[in-house]
Amino acid sequence: KNYYDLPVLQDYMILLQTLLAIDNTAKNIYWAVYDREQDTKLTLAVWDLDCTVGQDWTNSPFRDQSRVGPELPWKIGNNLFGRLYLLIDDFHQGVIDRYHELRKGLLHTDSLILRYHQHIDRLIYAGAAARESNRWSGDSDLGGYQLDWEAEKAYIADWLQRRLHFLDVNTFAPAAIQVVTDDNSAHPQGTYNLLGQPMAPDRPLPPGIYIRDGQKIVIR
Repeated sequence: KNYYDLPVLQDYMILLQTLLAIDNTAKNIYWAVYDREQDTKLTLAVWDLDCTVGQDWTNSPFRDQSRVGPELPWKIGNNLFGRLYLLIDDFHQGVIDRYHELRKGLLHTDSLILRYHQHIDRLIYAGAAARESNRWSGDSDLGGYQLDWEAEKAYIADWLQRRLHFLDVNTFAPAAIQVVTDDNSAHPQGTYNLLGQPMAPDRPLPPGIYIRDGQKIVIR
């Protein structure tokens, strides 16, 4: 807490989860200082958010739902974030509380979809959308995909509705981490990662920190 701007990092956890930004967990992040003469705490400078909101960086298939589907959990992918959940008191709960606060305004489903649609409408009105279509439609960089802006709007709306519902129910539920009973299986069905997401009961746990029976455990 003496080195990082923790409220910003909590917001970033929500940003990563909401957009399913799978390419911005351990890369595409710069660290910055506001003013080294005034405050040396580190904050985030994020870039290259092309792999978000159901978009993959690969060209074939263009939108691989096994990688960017709206009902997929986000993986931490950065040991710093994992340590924040482990070492900073109430960091995880703070993320959950902040998410529910934002869901009433900036992250309200209708509000979020509307902002995407308004930006697309501005691109269409300005002629930028036509230029993008002329340049990139059918290009190999899009896996041969034909740009259709109305279809894009529909895709984004559907993806965001499903994504936010998934987060409400599975990731940022008020009681995301619960006490569970060991059923003596390979690992209990109630084993959770530090984001409160359940781990698959039929797979071995990778190295990391988990919650089991209300206690933190370490798999090395």
